[in-house]
Amino acid sequence: MSINIPGSGIWVPGTDMLVNGGLLVNQRQQTSYRVPHNTYTVDRWKSNLDAQIDVVSDGIKVHSLGNVYAGIWQHSENMYVQSGDTYTFSVDFPETPVPGWYIDLHMVPVTEGNPGVTASTVGKNLQKGINAVTATVPNGINGLYYFRGFICNALAEDTVAHIHRAKLEPGPISTLMYDAPPDMAVEEARCKRYFERLGNAQSGKLTNWTYIPQGSAQAIFSIAYSAKRVVPTVALSAPDQYRVLLRESATGNIFRAPTVIALATNEVSKTTATVTAAIGTTDRPAHGMLQRTDVATSAWINIDAEIH
Repeated sequence: MSINIPGSGIWVPGTDMLVNGGLLVNQRQQTSYRVPHNTYTVDRWKSNLDAQIDVVSDGIKVHSLGNVYAGIWQHSENMYVQSGDTYTFSVDFPETPVPGWYIDLHMVPVTEGNPGVTASTVGKNLQKGINAVTATVPNGINGLYYFRGFICNALAEDTVAHIHRAKLEPGPISTLMYDAPPDMAVEEARCKRYFERLGNAQSGKLTNWTYIPQGSAQAIFSIAYSAKRVVPTVALSAPDQYRVLLRESATGNIFRAPTVIALATNEVSKTTATVTAAIGTTDRPAHGMLQRTDVATSAWINIDAEIH
């Protein structure tokens, strides 16, 4: 029996190789995305050309605003493929897309030195419900590839497709119609391996208490997050959206809550990062905690290990 070994090309039949194929996880927390080409939107899904992605209760709606071939796509991690391997990409549309929308499955060598293997429904109008395309690796092709699953418009600008779910799986048959709804906790955990946003619309607390010596003009905090696929980049919103809550080490009494003057990311690993917050010089030993200010409801810390 085959087992699921990410990156090996060995998968349990019926396993969804896409992350967030149910379009349930939206850690960037926008209700609508109008972003440049090839930019991440709802978790793991990128924009393709001039597209707008709106989050709705049962998935997303993709608008091809100014280009044909506009839509969304997901780029997988590297996987080892072998001659004769077959994969199926299927998408569920709760409404009939207008003529010109299509789905594509690309298998592209990691080196990008060859054109790869493509199966496409270009020229075939999609129907309401489940649509699928299957690709088989030709003879003589083995090695590391990644997958690109496209959902795009090929004919007319300024059209909309309503997408409920998508799935990439081994084998020649789509099992999307038999799947139980994705488990939200599992999907969120998978998504956090690639991207995580802290702070926005969450608790004002961003770190634990850390000791700050008397006379210090900065505090160094450790920020913990879910384990990432690689060492991530860490980006923070404007410093004035944060404060450092200070309490006396001896009594525990809060005595000051200065706004941060500057923030800098220091050491970063797959699970933690240290952040230096510049504050006014402390006049006593203290413990500090990095927080959002009361009015900064949009402050965020992005931990990004996406595939670029």
